[in-house]
Amino acid sequence: MLLLHYFSPSHTITSGQLAAAMEWANFNGINLHYGGLAHAVGSALGYPQPDNGIWVTLFADFHKPEDDGQDKKRWQWIMRDELVATIVEMGWATPEAKEKYESELRWAQLLA
Repeated sequence: MLLLHYFSPSHTITSGQLAAAMEWANFNGINLHYGGLAHAVGSALGYPQPDNGIWVTLFADFHKPEDDGQDKKRWQWIMRDELVATIVEMGWATPEAKEKYESELRWAQLLA
């Protein structure tokens, strides 16, 4: 999940796009698992629960684009700069990973 998010354009993705890239039925599982991962990491690092109770905010900021009347715009998850830097520092942002995850994201766009 993290690398799909990382390799998405501008490190920005919706939960529906992430679900499609992972071949999951819908965004509900993404919200649950991404939030669980953020909770586990945040707790392990000693972060208190966010004031809003939404652990995913440790990993991403959220933006809802204007509805253009054509379709309902979905919340965009914008990966925090600190997480971007951590992924790079951990050596996860390899050319091989980039090729793999960008391919999965292109395929997911066909489904969205």
